[in-house]
Amino acid sequence: MKGRFDAGGGKRDGGSDGEEAYQGDQGIGKHALTRRRFVKTTAAFGAAVAGIPPYNLTDIADIVLKVDGELLMYPVIYEYQYEFPNGERPWFKRIISVKLFGCDWNCKECPTKFYPSEGKIPMIISVDQIVDLLLSLNDDPETLLLISGGEPLLQNGEVLKLIDSLKNETNYTVMLHTNGSLIEDDFVNKANDTSLDGIVIKLFGLDAEWHKWYTGYSNKDTIKALKLVTERFSGLSVVDLILQPQLDMTTLE
Repeated sequence: MKGRFDAGGGKRDGGSDGEEAYQGDQGIGKHALTRRRFVKTTAAFGAAVAGIPPYNLTDIADIVLKVDGELLMYPVIYEYQYEFPNGERPWFKRIISVKLFGCDWNCKECPTKFYPSEGKIPMIISVDQIVDLLLSLNDDPETLLLISGGEPLLQNGEVLKLIDSLKNETNYTVMLHTNGSLIEDDFVNKANDTSLDGIVIKLFGLDAEWHKWYTGYSNKDTIKALKLVTERFSGLSVVDLILQPQLDMTTLE
C-alpha cells in the first residue's frame, strides 16, 4: 500500500508500513470564516472534545467555508496493488481510494472520529484538481476507484461532479462507499446519469436499538437506502456487512 498526493507546493510527510504520504499546504485555515461560522465551528470542536452528542470532530464538514466545486478530504490518495498466485485475480489489479472528510454519524469505534493521525489535516481541493491528480497515477482500465469517508454524501453535489468527471475522463471503474443515511431518490437518479459503477452501503445490523447505541442514529434510513438502491440504481449494489457481535443469520439473509 502506498499513498500519493501533490496539491502544488505540497510537503512530503513520510508514512509508515511502506506508505508514502504527500501532504498539501492547503487546509481549513486557508479559508476565511465569517464571525457566525467561526462561532459555530468553535462550538462544534468544543462539543466534540467534551463528548457532547451529536458532535464529533468530523461533523465540521458542513461548517467549513467551501465554494461550489470544492471537496474537503484527507490529503492522501491511497493506491493498493495486488499480486495473485498463478495469475488468478479479479478483473482489477489496483484500487485507488479517495477519503472525504466528515460524517453524520458518531460511531463508538470510528478511526476518524478524532483528529486525523500522522498530522494529515483535512484540506479543501477542487474537483478538477482531484481528477488531474488521479490521472497522473496512470489511467489503467483495470483500476477500481473508491470514494469513501467519513460519509461522502455530506458533500453530495461535489461528489456527483467528481463521479461524472471521472467517468468522462478516465477508464476507471468508480464506486461509492456510504452509510446510506443520506441517499434519496434524487441522488440515485443523478448517480445513474453519471454512470456510477457501484454503490457500497455499510450495514452494522438490523437491531435498531443497538444500531442507535453504536452510531448515535437509527438504521431506518440505511435500510430504506438499501431497498432504494437495489430497486432503482442501474449499477452494482453491494452491502458491506460490518463484523459485530450482533451480526446474525437474519441480517445475512
